Amino acid sequence: MFCYKIGRRMRNLVLRGSTYHFRKVLPEDVRGTFRKREITLSLQTKSRRLARSKSAVMLGAIDTAIYEIRGLSDPAQKEAVYKELEGYLDKFRITGKGGMLCKNIIIPTKPVSVAEEPGIKLEDAHALFISEKMRMDWTDKTKDSGACPAFKCLIDILGNMEAKKVTKRIAIDCTRQLYEYPAKRNQGENKNLSLKCLKKKDVPVIAPPTAVKYFTHISMFFNWLENREYIDSNPFRGLRPRAKKAATSKKAFTPGELEMLFKQYIIKEKNKTKEWKFWVPMLALYTGARLEEIAQLNTSDVKQKDGIIYLDIHDDENNQLKNNSSIRKVPIHIDVLQMGFLAYCESRKDETKLFNLFRAKTGQYGRTVTAWFSHIKKSLGLPSTKVFHSFRHTFRDLAVESGIPNEHLKALLGHAQGDMTHGIYGSGFSLKLLNESMQRIDYSFVRELLV
Repeated sequence: MFCYKIGRRMRNLVLRGSTYHFRKVLPEDVRGTFRKREITLSLQTKSRRLARSKSAVMLGAIDTAIYEIRGLSDPAQKEAVYKELEGYLDKFRITGKGGMLCKNIIIPTKPVSVAEEPGIKLEDAHALFISEKMRMDWTDKTKDSGACPAFKCLIDILGNMEAKKVTKRIAIDCTRQLYEYPAKRNQGENKNLSLKCLKKKDVPVIAPPTAVKYFTHISMFFNWLENREYIDSNPFRGLRPRAKKAATSKKAFTPGELEMLFKQYIIKEKNKTKEWKFWVPMLALYTGARLEEIAQLNTSDVKQKDGIIYLDIHDDENNQLKNNSSIRKVPIHIDVLQMGFLAYCESRKDETKLFNLFRAKTGQYGRTVTAWFSHIKKSLGLPSTKVFHSFRHTFRDLAVESGIPNEHLKALLGHAQGDMTHGIYGSGFSLKLLNESMQRIDYSFVRELLV
């Protein structure tokens, strides 16, 4: 049965099916007398207005009993108050009506300070947050590359405090410290030193875009806390820092850089044990697919229809894609077929995966490729703007220069079309049409190296 908490002003109402229920979490100091953690009962109504009225009556009776119990020291008197309240609640369960508590309940002569109910701790709340998100639409990649690192940063700065005690002032200070948060915090000796010590050592800090990314995940978490009524409002709202555009934005490879990459490294790997070092970058250049889209391919994802060889990029099983637009069929360029791609696929027919790559703890197959390519890039002295993703940018530039229609290019790259027709009803293009556009892309400046 689905249960929904109702808005902030109706904190003690729960909607189960179509009937409203009352729920009151008891303070820890009276749970011994009540012998329970919370009081729940059906309000026996589907009317929101009537439910609010009945809830107010229930809350008043229970809060009165709690107030009186706190002013008593005699266990017998506390028990009498509890029994009176239980009788009142039992009557309500039977008749659906409240009435008034008996007047002979002992009222304390001295006012008693009401202890504030303890709130949920950040770590406990975040575990619930992650669990819910993973059941809905998050992938392991989203969790491990963004949400969890950001939360570790939050705990490192604030500690595992109660969520409701994070004030606006604390949030402002935390946002400031995000810009000073050390890079590689949990590596080497850094993980054994406090943030204060690392700041004194003047260690490198995370890039501004990373700080903004962490802030976004932290604020998303506090929005969730607010929506689940663990806190009254998100203290991080309105504090989002602005990061300068990264100077290391990814760029396409130049013909000279491609020549260095293929002649000095990639071509040499074609007939060796780790042939993925040849085929993965080759497919990246000739299809524009993202690294993980290629690295996680199964042998069965190389398909043929009407004489067209294509890659079936999907999110079935445990595949990780960036978004729904990433699901697509990408025709293989004739150059790749002439390089012996189908022969390679045949050699892997008894294997599940197209490439001999192992899945990392994050759920990604491309981690090994990234590490290998980073080594190559460093050896060749390529700038920081040139990364594995630059193959995708190179494909895009070559397609544009070859006069490929923009809508076809978006379909090949797995980008959202941005209009009603294509956005709702798919790419709208047949495999035959996309293949015609794919074969028009001119790779003449590298063909002599690769074919």
